[in-house]
Amino acid sequence: MKPNKVNCKSVILVLVSAWLAAPSAFATEGDGVDAQYSATFKACISTAKAMRAIQECDSHEVGYQRDALDRIFQALLAARPDDRIRLQSEQDNWGDAMNAQCLVFSRRRGSANSLRAMDCFRDEAIKRRLVLEASFPVVGR
Repeated sequence: MKPNKVNCKSVILVLVSAWLAAPSAFATEGDGVDAQYSATFKACISTAKAMRAIQECDSHEVGYQRDALDRIFQALLAARPDDRIRLQSEQDNWGDAMNAQCLVFSRRRGSANSLRAMDCFRDEAIKRRLVLEASFPVVGR
């Protein structure tokens, strides 16, 4: 029996599409992370058909979510100047832990691992922002 020739690009596209359709590996059901994705990201991902386009969508969303986290954190520092050293230390510790968790994927070969790393950075920024907003409700509003 002669094996069927498989178009590698088609297989990769199917695998990536299935992976993107599934919930993020880092978001857990009920944690509210996916509800925090920007409308621009959702629209971008829904129309992205190639790996590079998907990576562009992810890259922009990582920046968007990091900017949102930075705004909340700066507002928190302004609202609690006496806690600045402690808050900055906590933020630095979170950043170190997040990098350790997410950079694991960046060190692995392959486009899918690059996407997993970006998903991790995006979702961890969202989770941190949600924690800060919940801990200091006046700051996020």
